[in-house]
Amino acid sequence: MLLREDFLKLETKVNTMLFFDRLNDLVCEAQNGCRKIKTDAIQFKGILLNDLRNLRTDLLAAINDVAKMVVPSKGMIDSESFPMVCEEPALPLIVETESNRFNEVNDCSVKALTVVTGKAYATCHKALETVGRKHRQGCSGIMIIKALQNMGFEVEYQPFTGKTFITLDVGTNKPVLAFSKAHVVAVTGNVIRDWSNGTRRKPVYALTISKGE
Repeated sequence: MLLREDFLKLETKVNTMLFFDRLNDLVCEAQNGCRKIKTDAIQFKGILLNDLRNLRTDLLAAINDVAKMVVPSKGMIDSESFPMVCEEPALPLIVETESNRFNEVNDCSVKALTVVTGKAYATCHKALETVGRKHRQGCSGIMIIKALQNMGFEVEYQPFTGKTFITLDVGTNKPVLAFSKAHVVAVTGNVIRDWSNGTRRKPVYALTISKGE
C-alpha cells in the first residue's frame, strides 16, 4: 500500500508535469503571437514601401509637368537630360526613383557613381554589373574603380580630414567617392550626397573622379 508520503510525492509530480505542460502551451502561444506580429510588420512594411514608391512617382510626374511648361523641348525627365538639383545633402530624386524602379537595395555604389559621373542610373548599374556586382548586393572598391575606368573616368587618391562623416572634409569641390566600411558615398561641393551624411561612419579612403582624356 502507498503511504501518505508516496501520495504527496505523486501529487507533486503530477502538478509539476501539469505546470510544465501549461508553460509549454504559453510558450507556443507567445511564439505564435510573435510570428503574427512579424507577419503584420512585414505586410505593413510592404504597404509603406508601396505608398512611398507611389508618392515618388507622383512627385516625378509633377516635376515632369513643370519641366514641360518651362522647357517644352525637354520632354520627359531622365537622368541624362534633367539636372541633378537637390537640397543638401540629399540624393537627387531621380536617383532614388531609379533605384526603386530597378527594385534595388545595397546599391550605394550605383547611386554614388550616378552622382559623381552624371551618368544615368541604368548606365552605372550596367557598368557595375559588368565588373561583377550582383543584383541587390554590394561590391568592392576594386569593382567600382574598374567600372569607372570602363566608363572613361580616371580616379586618384584624395587626402581628407575628419574622423567621421560628421566632420569629413575632402578638401576639394571636385566629385569624390568616400569609402567607409561596407559603404560608399558621393561627395560633390565637399558635401556628402547620401543619407549617411552627419552619421558617425568612419571614412577609410577617398578617390577624386575626373573625366579621362
